[in-house]
Amino acid sequence: MASHALSHDRWPSAARITPCAPTSPVASGGLLSAVAGSIPVVVFELDPAGVILSSTGSGRAPLRSRESNPVGRSVFALYADAPEVLTAVRRALAGEAFVATSRVSTPSGERTFETTYEPSFGSLSGELTRVIGVALDVTVREQARLEAVRSIALLRALAGRAQSEREAERTRVARDLHDDLGQVLTALRFDARYLRRRAGGLDLLDPGILDRRLEEFDTLAARALQNVRDLAANLRPPELDELGLSGALREVARRFEERTGVACEVESTLSCSAEALLVADHATAAFRIVQEALTNVAQHADASSVAVRLSRGRKGVDIVVTDDGKGFEPEKVRCGALGLIGMTERARVWGGELSVIASSGWGTRVGISLPFGDPSAPSQ
Repeated sequence: MASHALSHDRWPSAARITPCAPTSPVASGGLLSAVAGSIPVVVFELDPAGVILSSTGSGRAPLRSRESNPVGRSVFALYADAPEVLTAVRRALAGEAFVATSRVSTPSGERTFETTYEPSFGSLSGELTRVIGVALDVTVREQARLEAVRSIALLRALAGRAQSEREAERTRVARDLHDDLGQVLTALRFDARYLRRRAGGLDLLDPGILDRRLEEFDTLAARALQNVRDLAANLRPPELDELGLSGALREVARRFEERTGVACEVESTLSCSAEALLVADHATAAFRIVQEALTNVAQHADASSVAVRLSRGRKGVDIVVTDDGKGFEPEKVRCGALGLIGMTERARVWGGELSVIASSGWGTRVGISLPFGDPSAPSQ
């Protein structure tokens, strides 16, 4: 029988494993230095007077940014023009361990560093012997963060402008509907009434038929006129221009009571001068948010009463809408609560805030804060 014993000679050459030679300490140290030099970080030591004892790491790190060999130099001399760095060093030399972020001007431009300071103390004396620091160049990360902040601000500004333009377009359409189409329908109603009066004296085979037709004509014109008025009011609430925010919300509350049977009270301590400081876009945003809040009450709260309170806040107008309904658990509906998200974003677009406090069985409180604002532009 042939032997099944395997020998090394039977393995393909590509599968042979050659043991690695032990790595010498010198080679290992060189590798560590190469790795340390390839990442944007430097490790340094300071004595109790702030003199640099050693430093190693990338040339983009802060110590190496100022001098090719900073060892033996005082940090206070090397960074005399960087108060953020010196403040952090003083804290570290006082024995505090912490992480600090600082901006340093370098030959390649301003860079941002995140530095960890770790004081070391003598085991017997308890006195500070040195400070070990690890400085990481986070310039790219900080630039990305600032760009994200700028992008968010820009998106909100664009959203504010788009919302303002939508409201302006709604105002224009509402006026056109009210002024043009509304006037035509009103004229039709007058014509119908005139014909009805005149038809009474005509010798017709069946005057009742004409009378009924004219009655239908008048009814349809009246219905169309009311629809136009409702549509115009939904596009741009005329009460805001005619009555101001407080008066407009009282009118909304009156219609809410008529439609739902739920008592709705509006109380305002805003003076006329304070209300006049609220720019049109901010007033419209407040009006729409309260409308949405009342819609939520009608659809979900099963409440018997609602209260709307307006007052002057620290920076602008504060509005609180509370109901005595069944409430809800915010964490259970947050992901799908598009209405709440829309209300929050509408407030944020204009530099405001919205808060919702709710609990099952205890009703809901919606808080709205909107600044008086700059009449010339959306809040950034």
